[in-house]
Amino acid sequence: RTVKQLRPLASVIGINISARQLRHCRDSVPGCDFALMDAANLALPSGTIDCAVSVEAAFHFRTRAGFLREAFRVLRPGGRLALSDILFRDTCWLGDLMVPRENTLATPDAYAGLLHQAGFRDVVLVDATARCWTAFCRVRLDTISEQWSNGLIDRHAFAAQTSYFTNLME
Repeated sequence: RTVKQLRPLASVIGINISARQLRHCRDSVPGCDFALMDAANLALPSGTIDCAVSVEAAFHFRTRAGFLREAFRVLRPGGRLALSDILFRDTCWLGDLMVPRENTLATPDAYAGLLHQAGFRDVVLVDATARCWTAFCRVRLDTISEQWSNGLIDRHAFAAQTSYFTNLME
């Protein structure tokens, strides 16, 4: 079923900075509108959105703080922001293109502070790191160990991948 069938009066707009990803979205999600724009510089009027959703994307934006300010700006009074995000204490090993240095945050409390600075109140945070991110990294480490044991990767690949996923958990 399409969004229009589920919520006939709803208007859904998906945004992305990648034209290629937007083409895929248009093909995959009928009944929604899509626009090429930067989440940290939204080309939307202030106070016009009921709900903004961001799923594991804000850590990529230039910057996360800019996105949160923009989300607050475009939300109507009483509007909601629902998001999941990933916190990184250190991003230099990931590279600035993947996670800009300005987006480093060490704790959920620091994230709450960023939300408050953007104007959000009644913030509810749920830290799902252990259940999601850490669990994912541990599964990847187990897979890498199994590949090493079975001779599917050499010691350089084993060391690099083990280091990579261990760093992701820190």
